[in-house]
Amino acid sequence: MAERSPLWIVGVAALLIAAIAFGIGQVFEGGGVMFVILATSLMTVYSHRKWRAKGNG
Repeated sequence: MAERSPLWIVGVAALLIAAIAFGIGQVFEGGGVMFVILATSLMTVYSHRKWRAKGNG
């Protein structure tokens, strides 16, 4: 089985993304949504590459 990041790290990352998106949204209307899309996409790509590097795919 692939080694996973601890759940608290995933939770902290999600909270940081949400907080940063909120801050951006206060300055630029709609900018927070674009940040969330970008940040979660990058996080998904990173996780997938890390998972494949361990020989799982």
